[in-house]
Amino acid sequence: MKHFNCHWNFGNITTICGETIEDAFHRAGYGGGIIRTLDYWEEAKEVSMDNKKIVLVEDDKRTEISRGTLFAKQILEQIADGAKRVVASVVGNKWICDVEIMPFEIVCNCVALTKRSGEQVVFRPVIL
Repeated sequence: MKHFNCHWNFGNITTICGETIEDAFHRAGYGGGIIRTLDYWEEAKEVSMDNKKIVLVEDDKRTEISRGTLFAKQILEQIADGAKRVVASVVGNKWICDVEIMPFEIVCNCVALTKRSGEQVVFRPVIL
């Protein structure tokens, strides 16, 4: 899937995704009339930190995390402070993750998880 930056006549820039620009417009729900307010579009090489998806990887399982969650808030604050390893605690569960900032997403590779039951799951050797 490709990402496209749409530069609008009124100064805003939005990023939409699709196989083609037409597909991206369709997926974004844009109708034919909106094209009149588009100045130009370009294929994105990267998106801003505010627009990157947040993905949690536990072994081979990838889960997209909504930016409005406590998990996302905790890791974004730590990333803003320059952390490459982050800790998020939600509902008694504690994740330790290594962070990779990619062009279109923030990848949180889970190193270890302590469940609220006390059970510990180690995904990779932890070097603290």
